Amino acid sequence: MKKYVLAALALILSINIQAQSDKITPEQYIERYKDIAVAEMYRTGIPASIKLAQGFLESGFGNSELAVRANNLFGIKGVFSWDGDYYEYKGSNYRKYNNADQSFIDHSEYLKLSPKYRQLFKYEKTDYQNWALGLQAANYGSSETYAEHLLDIIKRYNLNQYDTYPNPTNEKEEMIILNNDSNQ
Repeated sequence: MKKYVLAALALILSINIQAQSDKITPEQYIERYKDIAVAEMYRTGIPASIKLAQGFLESGFGNSELAVRANNLFGIKGVFSWDGDYYEYKGSNYRKYNNADQSFIDHSEYLKLSPKYRQLFKYEKTDYQNWALGLQAANYGSSETYAEHLLDIIKRYNLNQYDTYPNPTNEKEEMIILNNDSNQ
């Protein structure tokens, strides 16, 4: 009997260790998502630092259940205009994506199309401070210190550097054009 209990404990410990080793670090999160955040910044005007910080905060830097099981890094619920898949979490339906890039793109569309966030688009893509304050004022997060949390993450991880990065989409398009020209 004692042998079976020890074997069960060893199995549980190995599962917990495996689950912990699958988690990504903040630095891995940034490296994984910085290009899509920058591309979305150029497409929509939302600062890359804000996109990265919001995803970081809302998903525990990519490790939350919603992020892992539904590729939903922003905690967007499946409301009204959503015609995609859902993931049920804590009694609510959340949007489910095929990959995290779709989550970044849909988050941009969500902000662009919602009247309560419209005023944010008057700010420059490098004005992450006003974007953070505006998101809080528009009640994006339930915390009264939502802007503080975003700004802390941006400063701690120097995310504002991505607000001045070149558009990775243009670079890829230029590479394709150059490769096609050299093949002719």
